Amino acid sequence: MSNSSDDELKCWLKSALKGENLVDFTVSRLGNTEKGEGYMGDIVFVEVSAETSDRLPKIYNLVLKCSKRSPALRESMPVQAVFENEMHFYENVIPAFTEFQKKRGVSEVFNSVPKYYGSYVAEDMEVEVFENLTTKGYYLCDRRVPLPTNNLKLILREYGKLHAISAAMQDQEPEQFKLLIDEIRNVWKMFADKHDMETYYGAPIDEVHELLKTSLPETTAEKLKKFKTQINSIIKDVIEDPKTFSVIGHGDCWNNNFMFQLKNKTDENSLKVAILDWQTTKFANPITDVSYFIYACASKEDLEHFDELINIYYNSFSGYVKLLGSNPEKIFPFDQFIKDFKLFGKYGILITLLAIKVALCNKEEAPDFAETINTGFENTFSFKNKNQELLKSRMLYIINHVATQDIL
Repeated sequence: MSNSSDDELKCWLKSALKGENLVDFTVSRLGNTEKGEGYMGDIVFVEVSAETSDRLPKIYNLVLKCSKRSPALRESMPVQAVFENEMHFYENVIPAFTEFQKKRGVSEVFNSVPKYYGSYVAEDMEVEVFENLTTKGYYLCDRRVPLPTNNLKLILREYGKLHAISAAMQDQEPEQFKLLIDEIRNVWKMFADKHDMETYYGAPIDEVHELLKTSLPETTAEKLKKFKTQINSIIKDVIEDPKTFSVIGHGDCWNNNFMFQLKNKTDENSLKVAILDWQTTKFANPITDVSYFIYACASKEDLEHFDELINIYYNSFSGYVKLLGSNPEKIFPFDQFIKDFKLFGKYGILITLLAIKVALCNKEEAPDFAETINTGFENTFSFKNKNQELLKSRMLYIINHVATQDIL
């Protein structure tokens, strides 16, 4: 999106900032993301110097999330749908969730998302505008390493609250909740209907199996090799036919989609998180978020305390459901949560195999969807990761863990 003109930027911002009551503004472009940071969109950082309707100056530090314009890409990928999904989440889901919580007397509502200003939509272009959180001291952790323990536990608690709102709203306001989920685009199904998922997700499985086959117990290595045969059934169970309790979930739980702020550097309890990228938000079993997040972001030491991690999530979920006036034991009891992990944990490990491969790749080898159109998206992740030893060490403890949990 580096080739977008200043006039285009101003046009997009005029649409997105219409609720700010600005008389006029100027735009300064501050930078763009690099290759590998976005697959169906690009990021532009800008500073807006504005004048309000009451003639007061105002400065905005903003992030523009812009879809790719490539006709071939938009034909092959659900580009428009993923942007519409995220717009729906910010424009409808978050306001409805906030109102629901406030009506039940919750003073500190779930708000672990960046501020959203608005959007611009045209026939071949979608743009979303957010507050630039780096100006408030938010930071990204290194995507090549697992999250620190405190950050990991914080997100599990926030996911618990997020999923609890869905649970309580379904219980108490089912018709209102149905209006929200009816507008969620099933982008996973759109993608799966057009592409060979066994090849797309199979490449990371093949690479990890080749790396680990002599380091794993023989039975575990064989299970990993055969995991490819489950790809289509895993995706079908998750995106086409959810059989159990479902919630509006995040959907993209790798560590590059969380920004953190430590308000008081001497007090770890002041840590806050903003959860980014809701384009693949979906109505699915909450374990699709929890398992993906834990496997993709936990260190070996934290994964050794797996029971503690899932208890942190479930205690947050059940406590918030109760706070909102519903009964978690009736909606999603802990024994059902554990039982469901056996099935939906498979989804978490499938996505993690791809997510860690991407997280550990160097910038020059990062795939670009726009460049893989001619060779087929199925081969997007067939490249061999250059950081083989790092990939091996990360995946070894994960595969050993899921084998002991009987998830492979």
